[in-house]
Amino acid sequence: MKSSILIFSIVLGLALTSCNEQLSLNNENIVEYIDSTDNYANSTNAHKEFIKYKNLNPIPDCLNSVAGHDERDTIWGNFTGNGIDTLYIVSEFDTTANDYDEMFKYYAVSSNKSIPKVRMYGNWQQPKLVFEGDLDQNGTDEWGYLHTWLNSQWRYYRVFTLVKHTWRYLIDDENLSTPEWFRCSGKEIVEPADSAGYVKLNYGTFGSTSCEIRDTIVKATYSKIKD
Repeated sequence: MKSSILIFSIVLGLALTSCNEQLSLNNENIVEYIDSTDNYANSTNAHKEFIKYKNLNPIPDCLNSVAGHDERDTIWGNFTGNGIDTLYIVSEFDTTANDYDEMFKYYAVSSNKSIPKVRMYGNWQQPKLVFEGDLDQNGTDEWGYLHTWLNSQWRYYRVFTLVKHTWRYLIDDENLSTPEWFRCSGKEIVEPADSAGYVKLNYGTFGSTSCEIRDTIVKATYSKIKD
């Protein structure tokens, strides 16, 4: 047991040091969050050292937010290609739902009746709208939001585009699932690429000893919403 704790402490220390050296936000240290530490009893030396380190090196609160995004309850954009429209969030609380994740329901809606509402997912903390502009350079604007939740550090970012009066996902990529340290980095998750029909996707790696910000160019898929 002692040897296991020692190994864990060494690996954890390397991971925290590596991430801390590579990234900073507003002169604050960014510490890689590791879910596995929650499985250790408070009496273990490894967990005590982790808590001590985290208290001395606080990170911004990016559990359900992205530091590089302008997150709002209401946004404006040319989503149809025919003029500026408003998107805003409406919420419902279903006391009859059997599952916790079905009690809180959120929708992005528009005052333009030709723009359909679309379901947004989250918990008691309402997700926020992010105006993305014309990512694929086809003449219409996109928007996105981060799925909020209670636990874990991973959050999925969805990007929407309007196709023939129907909302679709602009891209479908596993790197839209983001670790907390990356959301604290100040980077935007998606940006326009140099070529029309493509998007630049920024993401963060999550390893046992390092974390890196990387980017890739992905083709717009205009995927149908099935969830």
